[in-house]
Amino acid sequence: MTEPSDHDDRAAQLGLDIGDIDIVIMLNPPPSAKAFRQRLGRMGRTRSGVCVVFDDSASVSSRGTLHEYISRAPEPNWLYLDNPYLQYPNALCAAHELRVRKHAGGSIAHAFAGLPARFQEMLENELNPSQPLDDELLGLKQRVQALPHYDFPLRRAVEPSQPSFKVVGPFDKSLGELSYAQALREAYPGAVYYYMATPYRIRRWDFRRREIRVCNERHLTTNPLVQSKVFPRFSGLLQLRRNDEAFNAEVEVQVSERVIGFRENRGARAEQHPYDVSSNYQQQPITRFLKTTGVCWFFPNGAAQSDAVGRYILEAFCMMFAVQPRDVGIGSFYAGSSPLGSAECKGLCIFDAVYGSLRLTRQLAERFPDVVEQAHSLAAARGDAETAVALASLADAARALSYVSVTASVPGPDRVDDEQCVTVIDKGGIGMLTTSARTSEVTIKDHRYTPAGLMYELVPSQPSVRELVRVSDVQPIFGKSPMVRLNLNTWESQPVQS
Repeated sequence: MTEPSDHDDRAAQLGLDIGDIDIVIMLNPPPSAKAFRQRLGRMGRTRSGVCVVFDDSASVSSRGTLHEYISRAPEPNWLYLDNPYLQYPNALCAAHELRVRKHAGGSIAHAFAGLPARFQEMLENELNPSQPLDDELLGLKQRVQALPHYDFPLRRAVEPSQPSFKVVGPFDKSLGELSYAQALREAYPGAVYYYMATPYRIRRWDFRRREIRVCNERHLTTNPLVQSKVFPRFSGLLQLRRNDEAFNAEVEVQVSERVIGFRENRGARAEQHPYDVSSNYQQQPITRFLKTTGVCWFFPNGAAQSDAVGRYILEAFCMMFAVQPRDVGIGSFYAGSSPLGSAECKGLCIFDAVYGSLRLTRQLAERFPDVVEQAHSLAAARGDAETAVALASLADAARALSYVSVTASVPGPDRVDDEQCVTVIDKGGIGMLTTSARTSEVTIKDHRYTPAGLMYELVPSQPSVRELVRVSDVQPIFGKSPMVRLNLNTWESQPVQS
């Protein structure tokens, strides 16, 4: 059995129990001791087995001897339960179970007693409704068609307004189901998608039917070409270390991930296929927009923000804290103000790729200098002298930062207040439209009040088209969307801090 590398599917690492596997071959060891033991444990279930490890990435040698590598203690699990987009589907499931048990004469309410207070409030509100739901949570509730347990699979993250896709093969054969986020990683237009070790080419996305159509393909591999832009909200700081000229901070962020094409690998040769008018697969980029948390850093030395430095820090972080690379992402940020003041700054951010955040990057903020030291060791072990020098300098600069106490402010939903005012994006401002059929940056032309409620009129993509969308479907972008407080009676507006 050949195990996947850390960039491939983890299915062979977890939940596989085949007693007759005698040999496991690892094409480069995984980044964590926990994953290494999981993969090692696939063989030797009923009799002795052998594991062969190819270490092209120098993961073992950078840790010392093979014995030292194998003897590492498994990393702890990182669990953050306060993501509302994970809490609410579970509250729907729990409410259903409690209703069934009550009808049957039993109770399991005590099973939820130790969970976070916000979950308890959601559960109580489902059983005895007394408070209106946030718009995004309402979208999750409307998704339930049969049983919530079926509509929200246990192993899938929940993204409001984003559909799941059924993968449909030749002769309408079902080839699984993917979330929107999974599809952007594995089944984007033109990708070679593997199902049960069989390759298929993604030919077409059908948003209306929520289907991805595929055809048979040869055994090739593809990788998405992704552009990530990060928009930090520095008024929503979770952790901060800084001095007069540099900082690293855990902060609330919005991330725009755009798949702009793909790279097709044919042996040693790779071809890039951008999405444009000449593409046989897709004309426009496909965008995912998520609210999450991440760790941003800025240092006056420009090398600290280089792509190579970022990649090594991301790899070192995943290795040290047993985080899968697919569960985090990296992108650049540009902000008009920062913890250093009102001056503009541009830096890098490693962010949690789960909508709403599991705070997987929390340990990066707490131990940033240690992670940079590990990244330096990786670069030095691989002979990347230029990046190793930049990382050594960054590690020294990071250790010179001082911890600053912060109080995070978490904004609530924008609702009509007692003066009949609501906070919205100003005319001419930009926002991110996120619906089940579309995710794209839009410009607000005007505000309209209709029988369906307050709407944005968008600047049309075609002159003859008038497009109205719900205010709740357009998210303000941190630091870019000008906000106003709009009076629904007088239609007057006053600027507010975005």
